Amino acid sequence: MLKNQNAKNIFAMDDDTYKAAGYAAALESRRKTDEPAAAFFYGVYNTRICNGLQSVDKGQLSDGVKKCWLDSLASFKVASNAQIAAASFNIAKMYEGGSGVMPSKLVAADWYVKAADQYNREGARDEALTSVEAALNSVPDFPAALRLKQAMLK
Repeated sequence: MLKNQNAKNIFAMDDDTYKAAGYAAALESRRKTDEPAAAFFYGVYNTRICNGLQSVDKGQLSDGVKKCWLDSLASFKVASNAQIAAASFNIAKMYEGGSGVMPSKLVAADWYVKAADQYNREGARDEALTSVEAALNSVPDFPAALRLKQAMLK
């Protein structure tokens, strides 16, 4: 294991950094086999990296940053297709904020409703209502969100 004994060696890693790099590599390997849970956690981990890269680029979307966001989006889609509601919610947030994608409140609202449906199937009512409210914050008269909210509040 590498130790950071020489502060001048910028390539040295302390134990925590070394473990994090191993964790990321393991997630990426498992994500490539379309394992839903690994895809979700890789997306979460990678999103943090994308935010860091984008802040270094001072908000610009260089090719590396775009690829980073597209990797996160692809990972979240794998997890969303496997009915992981938090993945759908994260995709909605990406579209709402324009994180690596063209910002679209309408697309975000659609993903929030999908997340709400998935949360409902899981029995997570509070998270489902949060997703519906997020959809209505994006597009106040979004029909699918209004129908779902009405059905949930009966």
